[in-house]
Amino acid sequence: ALRDVPGIMVQKTAHGHGSPYIRGFTSFRTLFLIDGIRLNNSVFRPGPNQYWNTVDSLSLARIEVVKGPSSVLYGSDAIGGTVSAVTKSPLSRGAVTPGLAWSASTLLRYSTAENSVVGRGEVRGLWGHESGAATGLLIGGNLKRFGDLEGGQNIGTQPMTGYDENNLDIKLQHRFDEHTTLSLLHQRVAQDNVPRTHRTVFAKPFRGSSVGSDQRRSFDQNRELTYAQLQSVDLDGPIHAMQANLSWQRQTEVRDRIRGNGNQEFTGFEVDTIGAFLQLETHATPVGDLRYGVEWYRDEVDSFFRRVQSPRAADAIQGPVADDATYDLLAVYVEDRFEPIEHAEVRLGARYQYAAADANSVRDPDTDQRIGLEDSWDAIVLSG
Repeated sequence: ALRDVPGIMVQKTAHGHGSPYIRGFTSFRTLFLIDGIRLNNSVFRPGPNQYWNTVDSLSLARIEVVKGPSSVLYGSDAIGGTVSAVTKSPLSRGAVTPGLAWSASTLLRYSTAENSVVGRGEVRGLWGHESGAATGLLIGGNLKRFGDLEGGQNIGTQPMTGYDENNLDIKLQHRFDEHTTLSLLHQRVAQDNVPRTHRTVFAKPFRGSSVGSDQRRSFDQNRELTYAQLQSVDLDGPIHAMQANLSWQRQTEVRDRIRGNGNQEFTGFEVDTIGAFLQLETHATPVGDLRYGVEWYRDEVDSFFRRVQSPRAADAIQGPVADDATYDLLAVYVEDRFEPIEHAEVRLGARYQYAAADANSVRDPDTDQRIGLEDSWDAIVLSG
């Protein structure tokens, strides 16, 4: 979806690890939104990673890209750019005929180069009310089976590059009138044994690259998102548009690694994120069109590390990130848009953001003892 967009390069460390570079930035320096909800959280590591690949593209209606900084509206991690994914809707545009209507669709895709079979089924139901209101339900599910990749020329079959994935998405929407819609969504993505082949002995060298030493390095990746969202547009009065959201998201990762000497390690984390935001728009004020709002996210992080052979006492302190930790983000912002002359638009904005980290179980790198860390930061960003 992104690799042919000018200004974006998609780096694929492995078959299931896609990380787009937007104007030279990737990882937590670019922002991914799902119906306005942040995918990014406090454990995203720098450099190319796999987290954007936990969004099922077959559940999306469209993807919107904003290249360049968007710090006022979205925060300091939207440096390279922001990608907004909009999920499919069971509601049709325009007037709805009273009564019940439903439809079903299937998709099947087979690819020889990646030895993959991808199947999706969808069921949509739409109930039109006599009052003009409408209620819609969409249920979709995917099965994805990726085999070993087939490379060209001297590469041939690349062993240990495939993985399996299962997805489910449910969306219930009620449109009260032409202005206001309530949406309830739940989606789940589960990926099993996604390999990072280049770090293993199964890698195939090319153009001077080296083969890894690990006998296995694979990831189980899961993500769940549930939200309730109320959206209103084209309103009369001082508020012309409104979007309010309450969400819960869980991201988990488990890495299974067998080193070259045969020692096996399991490491991973689980992040539960509660989020809420309110965004409002007021048009045609004396200073222009205003967009303003407030947002809050709280991560609760658990991580682990388990060494199968010769475990150590310090292993229980934390995994790849701090254990028994929380991370809070709170922001308020306002953006003003106006046209000083015809065909020229000026945007001015300000954002205040507060962040706080509280980690109760951290391994001191010098003493291997358990310590705690706590800190907070805040900043004001101006943009024009």
